[in-house]
Order: sequence, then structure tokens, then C-alpha cells
Amino acid sequence: MTATGNPVTKALSGIFFEPGIDKCLSKKTTNGSTRRIILLTDGEHLGDENPIHIAIRLKKAGVIIDCIGIGGSPKDVDERLLKQIASRNSDDSIRYCFVGDQQKLLRKYQTLAHHIRAI
Repeated sequence: MTATGNPVTKALSGIFFEPGIDKCLSKKTTNGSTRRIILLTDGEHLGDENPIHIAIRLKKAGVIIDCIGIGGSPKDVDERLLKQIASRNSDDSIRYCFVGDQQKLLRKYQTLAHHIRAI
């Protein structure tokens, strides 16, 4: 199976269409690490496939999805779609934010990447 459609769907579905990835995602990590996707996009959905279904599958497998909408203004971003794709925190807040300039994007990514380590 290969990913078709828009960039959001390709990015998310590429994870699951890789041979054997379901087995990898269904296993608990032995080192206590968290699987996470940081998705930077305008959220424009041009394909027939629904990226929300793929995101649901990822989240059920324990993957945290942080969505960062990037563009000139929030109206340039499909925030509704990105909020549906994004994971929720324990307090039910959505792991989504809009970023409209380069410096804010850099600060947001640094905050998210603070705990990233090679495994």
C-alpha cells in the first residue's frame, strides 16, 4: 500500500504503510520513551483520504501528535483539521498551536524538542 493525496496524509500514512510498522507501534517502549510526531503544516487537505483516520490510528498506538499550524495568519491554516489530528493532554487541552513568524516557530519547536533524544 502506498500513500496518495496531500502532504498531511502522506506524512501521517507513510508511518503506517512502512512494512511491519504496526508491530513496532503496538509494542511498549522498553526505555520509557514516548513516540511523537511534530507536524508543521498549513493543514491544506487536497486528497481523497482522510488524515483524521490515520491520526486516530496513530494515537491509539500511543503516538503523541503535536500540530503546529504555520502561515501568515490563522485564517491561512485549516485549524479545524489540525485540532482534530492533534493529540490531547491529560487536562483535555489540544496539542495544537498557530505560528505566524519564524522566531515564534523556532521557540515553539525548541520547547517541543527539549526532551527529544536518539534511541
